[in-house]
Amino acid sequence: MALFDGSLVQGGAMVALKNAVIHSLEKEAHETTTNVRHGKGLLNPSDEMVLRLATKLAELVGKEGNAVLWGQFAAANREGEFPGAIRASMKAQLDDGSFLALSHAAMKELSEQAEKKTGATGGHIFFGQFSSNGSDFLLVAMMKKKGAIQLSEDLQPTHIDQIDMSKLHQAARINLTSYEKHLAKDAANEEALDAENSAAAEKTYLCFVNRRGREEVADYFIDALGCVKGTSSSQLTTKLLKYVKEFVRDNNHLREMHAEIKQGVVDYLQSLPEEMPVVLDEVVQAAKAKVKPQEAVHLDSLKEFLNSERCQIPDEFTLSREVLKEHIRIRAKSSNWSFWFETGSVGTKNTEIIYDPKTKGVTFTKLPASTIEGLEGALRARGELP
Repeated sequence: MALFDGSLVQGGAMVALKNAVIHSLEKEAHETTTNVRHGKGLLNPSDEMVLRLATKLAELVGKEGNAVLWGQFAAANREGEFPGAIRASMKAQLDDGSFLALSHAAMKELSEQAEKKTGATGGHIFFGQFSSNGSDFLLVAMMKKKGAIQLSEDLQPTHIDQIDMSKLHQAARINLTSYEKHLAKDAANEEALDAENSAAAEKTYLCFVNRRGREEVADYFIDALGCVKGTSSSQLTTKLLKYVKEFVRDNNHLREMHAEIKQGVVDYLQSLPEEMPVVLDEVVQAAKAKVKPQEAVHLDSLKEFLNSERCQIPDEFTLSREVLKEHIRIRAKSSNWSFWFETGSVGTKNTEIIYDPKTKGVTFTKLPASTIEGLEGALRARGELP
């Protein structure tokens, strides 16, 4: 990633940093009091150190060790003041004053929630607004005070070394463009949406880091910002299988193995006990088990792809066994032929494979061109076709 003139070049896309500020939440473990120290005004978004810090923090969200959960702001339970501050700042088009105000509202919520968790500790809180690929984002990230980041007394970054994954204690990233669209939809349709239906499943305009093993201490960060998981298990299961297939077919080294790689993932999902979640690390291992060792390296970035802003599949989620049923294979074999197909491709009409309950037979309606060519060639050789 390169830096120049207030912008970052990230994965070939221009990322422009618009606003940034750092505040400090002071709290020791097992204490019930906190102290908030506000930064003295906004940071200069063109400053090299500010850009480096914003870049490194943005890079860590969704990377190995900092996988994310996707969701929305809470509605049925505690939301807090932060989402309202974002809505107010969006009306003001996130000018300097409104951006600073929403950061102060967040710090107030963080302070109040941290006091409720005696084991929680504080840290430096970075707020950054940036644009990427035509969308605006707000990043809120907690950094521990000890580490590779040095700040001045007025909370200006003065030195940054390589940031270790463990330094990103908690983070949330809100897609402001998507959030604004959802607010417009909600205003047009005030009817409540069930959390498990498809419309609610699409309300995934934010993501937050879920550091496994730290939930009992660090949940206050997510609670303070009012974030909740918001995607249904059926949507996630469907998207997982869809995007695994897409990832494999887009890779020249893996394309020919897409059917078996997908089957490896389906087999893994089928093997999960009822109470166990789908884990992306295990999905990747199931996919790698279906390829030669020298080809497994091409699946190393699969988890990052699935956990990305585009795919929005969390590090862990609950499996939908109803969706999985459509991807389970049915196999048929005799002494002269064999075939298999996924249950979702067969029906009694308007499907790739049509089953006739009267004749107990099946008809393939969409044969590949190579299969048709082979069939017709064999039949011509026997004189059964002109």
